[in-house]
Amino acid sequence: TLTNNSASEIYSIFVKDHIPDGVSFVPSTVSIGGTSFPTYNPTNGFYFRGTLPTGNSQTMTYSIKVDDPISDEINSVTLYSDIKYDMNGDTFNQKSNESKIDIAFSEIAISKTTDKSAVISGQKLMFQSVVKNIGTLDNSEVFFEDSLPQGVKFVEGSVKIDGVLYNNYDPNIGFDLGTIPAKSQKTVTFEVTVD
Repeated sequence: TLTNNSASEIYSIFVKDHIPDGVSFVPSTVSIGGTSFPTYNPTNGFYFRGTLPTGNSQTMTYSIKVDDPISDEINSVTLYSDIKYDMNGDTFNQKSNESKIDIAFSEIAISKTTDKSAVISGQKLMFQSVVKNIGTLDNSEVFFEDSLPQGVKFVEGSVKIDGVLYNNYDPNIGFDLGTIPAKSQKTVTFEVTVD
């Protein structure tokens, strides 16, 4: 919202917004005072139509979208406007306040390891999968499934989730891990026998 707090009307109002990495302007979404201006792009800047009398305000709105995929390092974005306007024959430049927007996203990452680098027939091998929620939102109803390759056989009753044994779970069929809170993880381990 642009408010004229001066004693004179302002005119030739030019607004340019700074939209940072991680989000993008959605075309055809600019509205000023409730009127749509589909060709306006705040990242390029544009002139407001008419003047802004003293004590009056004008509200500009537009939409942005979070880029997909978004970098894990971007948790929030900060937007602001540069405003140029004329008043009483002089030109003024001003920066708006900054508006910080937190970005919420959901993403799971899985890393899988084994306890041995080489095995022979008949040996047991333990698989470990660390299921991390690297997003900013809790992930509910997380389902784990690990289709085993040929040459190994699942050892029944060996599944553990965070060290707790689940006798009836089978990674070939899959099982529910429940909710993994943001920035948390669950560790799944089970054993196989090498053919």
